[in-house]
Amino acid sequence: MLHVHLPSCPSTQDHLLAHLRDLRGRDPDVIVTTDRQERGRGRRDRPWAFFPGNLAASFTLGAGPRPALASLEVGVLVARFLGEAHGKDVRLKWPNDLVVRGLKCGGVLMGLVDGTLVCGLGLNLRGSPGEAAGAARLFDGDAPEPVPTALAIYRYVLDGRLSARDAALGFRGLCAHLGERVLVQDGGEAAEGVFTGVDVDGGAVLRTGDGALRTLYTGSLTVPGRRRSS
Repeated sequence: MLHVHLPSCPSTQDHLLAHLRDLRGRDPDVIVTTDRQERGRGRRDRPWAFFPGNLAASFTLGAGPRPALASLEVGVLVARFLGEAHGKDVRLKWPNDLVVRGLKCGGVLMGLVDGTLVCGLGLNLRGSPGEAAGAARLFDGDAPEPVPTALAIYRYVLDGRLSARDAALGFRGLCAHLGERVLVQDGGEAAEGVFTGVDVDGGAVLRTGDGALRTLYTGSLTVPGRRRSS
């Protein structure tokens, strides 16, 4: 494993993408961490607010046969790590959010470049915009240090890669909205139904009002009546 630590940077993912070929030439498993991320982003270039002591990291993974499922796979493994290492009950919101107490505490941002997955991970260990913004922090008291935590998570992910079936089943077991009526919006398109799980390509499977199943592969999910967390 090659670890690159930056005291500050605009974005760990942008840094990794810019230097991907050189860094992977030294080691296929690369992680970039920082003490301060100035312009973090989530899906669809939404800003990700950074607070001192929070975790911001990006790392490489082999794409495997179903790269579209990778953000859910990493979400499952991060949630399991936080449960095993820190006793946190972290749940998952399709397609890429980590949730605690019903509020977003982190997210996974995945890209594919020349057969390599570049995964960005943000976790609110110590601070967040607050419940009014639909966000939460993981630790109310003493929190683990972000850089050692990022390295431990990366090792856990590398050692625990999941098959497509196990990733889909793992997501189902940790899903924050399984069995609830949800709304998935993608641009001007919208679909509503009961969330029944994901398929082996990471698509959200909804049971619509007429009992039919509909699978969606992109979009933002909300649960009517809840505050939006992403």
